[in-house]
Amino acid sequence: MSRAETISHVLDGTKPLTQRLPGPGQADAVARWLSADGLGAVLFVRHRRDGMLAAELSLAVRDAAGKWRDLELDSGGNGYPDFFSGLLDPAAAVLLGSTETLVSESEFRDGAATIVRFLEVWVGGAITSVTCTADSTSVDQEISPLGVCLAGVVGEESAAVHVRAEEETLYVMPLTTSAIE
Repeated sequence: MSRAETISHVLDGTKPLTQRLPGPGQADAVARWLSADGLGAVLFVRHRRDGMLAAELSLAVRDAAGKWRDLELDSGGNGYPDFFSGLLDPAAAVLLGSTETLVSESEFRDGAATIVRFLEVWVGGAITSVTCTADSTSVDQEISPLGVCLAGVVGEESAAVHVRAEEETLYVMPLTTSAIE
C-alpha cells in the first residue's frame, strides 16, 4: 500500500492505528488528527535500523469528492526517547515534539493560507483525556492504543493542550502562536 493510501485509510478509520512499535526499518501510524473543516494528519513512528525511533507527520486534505489527498507536507526525523518502555509514571505526559506548517490548498478554506500547529504527546495509562482548547473551541483529541496523542489547532488563535486523569487537570501544554508569516 502506498503512503498516500495508508494516510487515507488511517484518516477514514479503515486501517487501525498500530498497537505495537514497528520493527527495525519499518514505520507505522501511531496517531491521527482530524479537523472539522477537512484537514487531517497522521503521525508515523519509524524504527530506524540503528534502533532509534523517529517521527514523521503527514498532512492531508479532504477533496470535493470526499477523498483524502496527501499534501506531501511531511515533517520528520525527530528522534524519540524510549518512552514506550513502560518505566514512566502512569500519570505522566511527555511532550515528544511540535510541528507548525503553512497550508495553502484550493481544497482547504478556498486556498487561503492557514497555519496548522501540532503537539505530539505520549500519555501514561492513567490519563483519561487530552483536550485542545483554543480561544473559540475545545476539542477532545484521540489517544492511540500506544498512548500517543496528536493534538492540533488550525489558525493563529491562542491554544493549549490539557491532559487529565479523570476530572483532574495534570498538565497544560501551550500550543505557541505562529512564527510563520
